[in-house]
Amino acid sequence: MADNYLLLSNKREAATLKRKIILIIDRPKKIDFADLTRHDLEGYNPLEAKLTKKALSCFAPTVLYTNPSTFMKLIWLHKNDIIFPMAWGKGRRNDKAILPALCEGWNIPYVGADAYTHMLFNDKFMAKQYGKVFGFQSPKSILIYENQNMDTINSSLSLLKFPIIVKPNFCGGSCGISEKNLVGDKKAADNIIDNLFKSGYSVLIAEEYVEGYEISILLCGYPGNVTFCGQVELEIDHETYFKNRIWGYETKKIEFERAHYRCSQKVPYEELERAKRLFCSLSKAEFLRIDGRLNERGFYMIELTADCYLGPKSDFCIAFEDIGLNHSQLLQHIVQNALTFHSRRDTPKA
Repeated sequence: MADNYLLLSNKREAATLKRKIILIIDRPKKIDFADLTRHDLEGYNPLEAKLTKKALSCFAPTVLYTNPSTFMKLIWLHKNDIIFPMAWGKGRRNDKAILPALCEGWNIPYVGADAYTHMLFNDKFMAKQYGKVFGFQSPKSILIYENQNMDTINSSLSLLKFPIIVKPNFCGGSCGISEKNLVGDKKAADNIIDNLFKSGYSVLIAEEYVEGYEISILLCGYPGNVTFCGQVELEIDHETYFKNRIWGYETKKIEFERAHYRCSQKVPYEELERAKRLFCSLSKAEFLRIDGRLNERGFYMIELTADCYLGPKSDFCIAFEDIGLNHSQLLQHIVQNALTFHSRRDTPKA
């Protein structure tokens, strides 16, 4: 397969990397409990942070910051390094764009999506509109704002067919998303909306529930080039086809042993081609995840994620292990793609 050849080629190139890698994460923490009020469910636990730094150190000197603010004050020390921002913040709509924008301002190479892509894809409603441009189906959805009156909210909800999912329009890592956010009637929807507003989420998205296999399309590359395309599907309690279930923080963050990813080949070729075209449209992103549900009516895109978790048990790691490459080689490939982008951007055109 051509994608595998590109991975192995990049592996050899990355082995000679001389730049230091500056890995920036939020302070590692173990999640002992989760509820709607927590806006900090994204991030690495101490072991994941240690193993991720070790994986990077296999091919380049690596410096770890666990406080993004400290890095911002010392960024001038790292003008000749490559920045690997993996900090998620507290779920504010612009948190994930700050470090990429800072690196752009200093003209320092960095890994991952640019500020615009982070802002766009962190907005779940707008991300769906972007996906539709490339032909993806998406569940019907509406936005709900904290300052709207109940008549306006009720009018918007009447446009949807129950059951529906109500969740924060911003944030990731299942922040604000419980299994109870899947509701079957208006009364239950009102209760979740009220609880989310009281928990500090000011913009919500409500979307029609789509049953099916929960599958993520995973892509790596650089502008105009896809160097890897794989897919994984979610299994919870030995179930893979979900008729009345969503993946909430209960099983994603607390009882995580009940859920895991496995490699899949279910997504049709034409949907994968749409995913590749979408990826190639981005001005800068070395990795991207397209989450969706697959049933007899096709693949329904639910979210676009440019700030994917890349730890040792991540979906990307599972997909790479399936083709014989380990965690360190996954990160090598992504870093090399970032350097390829940076070198091409700075090469004068004839």
